[in-house]
Amino acid sequence: MLGAVVALQGCGLTARDPDGTGGTGGAAVFECVGAHWKRLARRKQPRMGHRAAAWRDNTVVVWGGVDAPEGGAKTTSTGWRIGLDGTMSALPLSGAPSGRSPAAFGILGDHVLVWGGYSVEQAKYLDDGARLDLLSDQWSPLPSTQGLLAPRHSAAHGVVGTRWLVWGGISEGEFQKDGAVWDPEQDAWSPVVDAPIVPMWPTLVEGDPQFGPVVLATEPSSGPSYAYGFDPQAWAWWELPDAGGPGFRVSAAATFCAATREVIIWGGSKSKEGWTNSGERYSRAQGWRSLSTVGAPTPRARHYAAVVGTKLVILGATSPEDSGELASGGVYDLLADSWSPLPADDCAPPPRFSATLTAFGDGKSVLLWGGHGPAWWEEEYPEQGWVLTL
Repeated sequence: MLGAVVALQGCGLTARDPDGTGGTGGAAVFECVGAHWKRLARRKQPRMGHRAAAWRDNTVVVWGGVDAPEGGAKTTSTGWRIGLDGTMSALPLSGAPSGRSPAAFGILGDHVLVWGGYSVEQAKYLDDGARLDLLSDQWSPLPSTQGLLAPRHSAAHGVVGTRWLVWGGISEGEFQKDGAVWDPEQDAWSPVVDAPIVPMWPTLVEGDPQFGPVVLATEPSSGPSYAYGFDPQAWAWWELPDAGGPGFRVSAAATFCAATREVIIWGGSKSKEGWTNSGERYSRAQGWRSLSTVGAPTPRARHYAAVVGTKLVILGATSPEDSGELASGGVYDLLADSWSPLPADDCAPPPRFSATLTAFGDGKSVLLWGGHGPAWWEEEYPEQGWVLTL
């Protein structure tokens, strides 16, 4: 799978303050263990609008975002390593990038990469970044992108071979179509050719070295949705075929199954047709194919999706029947083309918005982290996580 993720037991965790203040400590902290779900203990502050990525199978790294509700909101530069066994350890603060959300965030080999974003405190778009060596636990700055990329937030990002691609995003209220890649061997950025369209809220799905990452993008004029791949061999964009594709669709979930080498798009809003629980899957060998809707979750948008093995997990979102966030979902088996209910027990999470869902743990588990519930303006939502094992 792209990103040189190494499948090893053990995560190289070191002991740190579980409250994120940089001291010593760290322990397994499941406060509820059910048949399918495990709930981690609460932290002191809320976290929303953050980023998360899997490292070495059994660890998820979380960083940045906003650590308080509206009114007292401030961006943060804190983060966590969360183990499949419930172990939590804080990322170092020394040398970390300034607080920001939503930044481009990913893992390349054994390095966490952070670039761009928006600072609430400074009221400005950012164009700097840093990398964290997860083995030495040291931050170091990324080279400047000044003159190459304008400051921006919400950029799409992903691994291309041995390099990291940052593309699109919003700069001073305008959607962008340019991008650049960072080469760790040269420690330098270089431009990539502009994408064919100016995208609105692009979603980049990491593929494999032959497939390349894929972007699902919709034009700001509310035109049709497009899917583009970035070919790491040709170093150019290629358009996925329209026939059988997602059509116009916003707020859908997009992900990639490494086992079947397919891009999967599900749910979202289809403009005049309204919200949907339909989905499509694309492989170069078979083109676009529709997912079964028998037993699928209810129509929704802004939901979470992650692939574990050959199963797609759908969780949460907003539905047309419910003005709040859902806690329901489903599991789609890509091999059987069939849906099953999302497992539930006493430790399952409540409705969450602005959280992250990350696959890890030998292709069997996902971590739902952070976020808030429907009444975020009235209640406090301490930072918390839930692990689902299928």
